[in-house]
Amino acid sequence: MPARPLFDYEVAAEPNSRCRVDGFNPANTNDLLIAAVAIGKQVPLLAADAGFERIAAVSSLRLVA
Repeated sequence: MPARPLFDYEVAAEPNSRCRVDGFNPANTNDLLIAAVAIGKQVPLLAADAGFERIAAVSSLRLVA
């Protein structure tokens, strides 16, 4: 599948906004981009990080523990 950097940034903006509304400031933009790629490719993300758990709570990101 070809890279879609603009799409990934657009996907990353949505959970970033929702996290901020919920009072959580995602400190790491890279986490948002990693989550956006996983969302865009519709694959679960293997992560044991509170930041990813909060992103998953406000988006369609699926996590594998």
